[in-house]
Amino acid sequence: MEYTGLISILKEDTSLPQVTILPDFFLDHFVIVDDLERLLSRIRRVAKQGGGNILENSQFVRKGGNAINTSSALLKLDVPAIPIITTDEYGHRLLESLTESSMDLSHIHTDGSLSATVSLEGHYKGRKANVMISDSGSAKQFRFDDLTERDLEAIRESKMVVLVNLNHNSAAIELTERLFEFVRSESDAKTYLDIGDPSGRPDMVTELVDRILPSRLVDVLGVNENEVAWLIRGMRGGLNDWHDLVEAPEKWLQSAQMMSKRMNCQIDLHTPFFSSSIRNSKVISVPSFKITERTLCGAGDAWNAGNIYGMLKNLDSVNRLALANAVAALYVSSDKAVHPSMNDVISFFESDPDISVHGTKLLKSGRA
Repeated sequence: MEYTGLISILKEDTSLPQVTILPDFFLDHFVIVDDLERLLSRIRRVAKQGGGNILENSQFVRKGGNAINTSSALLKLDVPAIPIITTDEYGHRLLESLTESSMDLSHIHTDGSLSATVSLEGHYKGRKANVMISDSGSAKQFRFDDLTERDLEAIRESKMVVLVNLNHNSAAIELTERLFEFVRSESDAKTYLDIGDPSGRPDMVTELVDRILPSRLVDVLGVNENEVAWLIRGMRGGLNDWHDLVEAPEKWLQSAQMMSKRMNCQIDLHTPFFSSSIRNSKVISVPSFKITERTLCGAGDAWNAGNIYGMLKNLDSVNRLALANAVAALYVSSDKAVHPSMNDVISFFESDPDISVHGTKLLKSGRA
């Protein structure tokens, strides 16, 4: 691809409007190993002996949660992002120490409990994978009625309202419906939804595909291949072939297109090999970049941030997807899960980065 035009646009000194993002903050503890199967064997061995220690791994702790990660990624791209979340006093102090000093923490509720995740990352059957073990904390209990008048005013003043990580929320459908109905009635903001991994909440999927996504309350649905597979499963009445779909890259785009025929929203799909934007029968796809993956947890948040930036900047779909791919690529290839600045993104494009060979083949063959 040729990035000269995109680079020129990204170098423009323009201010972008405010984005509000809800509703979660997690303390993320990463455990990085070479091979997950080997780790599982070691866990079983240590458990059989009644306990012990497992060495030969690297670990680090950082801020997490889709809302905070997306906010952080947007701030690094110079987009004013306001997270609205609930945690406890300890969580608030962690946020103060782990987030950028420029992040607006005035909408952090401290009357809840800390949410936390351990992310086990390593290779599994030829592919980099991450297994997240989470304590949902207040992410499970966030409700529309928890929003204060100051929160609602921030939402009114935003040009995009982003709701993420529904899979942890026990009242996800009600929260989505009430929040986006408020946005529709009180502002001209676009609504952006990322449901998160629904495998722990299969009950939520049916209501999403039957009630929320066809309702015109959602402008943009950001999904990965796993989420597409689960939504297709919901459309088909709960058939258990979703796992086969996740392992079939040649069916990912086709499945997202099938979804779009039932959904009154734009579907933006990001995968390890390519990304696509689908609205009605129009499909735009761009291969991902060829990089060395060092971390996976939070990759979708970085991609969403780049995608949101592109929409706020009114980029065409090809440039928007390329930008989102670049932001995600720089994030997952960083040693410590660091979000890139706009200067980092521009330098990346100026280096004429390689694109995914497999993604290119999938898109050219029409089998993606």
